[in-house]
Amino acid sequence: MYDDPLDQVLESLYLNDQLSLAQEMFASVGHGALLHAPYILDIDLDYFHTDQSIRPNDLGTFYRLIQGAAGITIATEPWFVMDGRMDGANITSDELLDIVMNYIYAALC
Repeated sequence: MYDDPLDQVLESLYLNDQLSLAQEMFASVGHGALLHAPYILDIDLDYFHTDQSIRPNDLGTFYRLIQGAAGITIATEPWFVMDGRMDGANITSDELLDIVMNYIYAALC
């Protein structure tokens, strides 16, 4: 589906896998369901290293994370976005912020 694993960071399949690992860690210290506890969804834009990474095919899990969050923070970090891009990527912090804000709006409407 993707040439580069870095393209998958918002894909439901990837997020579900990461949430499963987090749930195992949460349970190992005696807690119940991870996403039943209040949480803040912290989005760091420098985590998106490719143009495709911000445009997944399946946003379902990301939308559910947005909908369940008690709050959302977004670290724009323009210099880190530019420095962390893969060769050939053209994404900017401003573009990423616009896209993420549109996803948040869509998830909450």
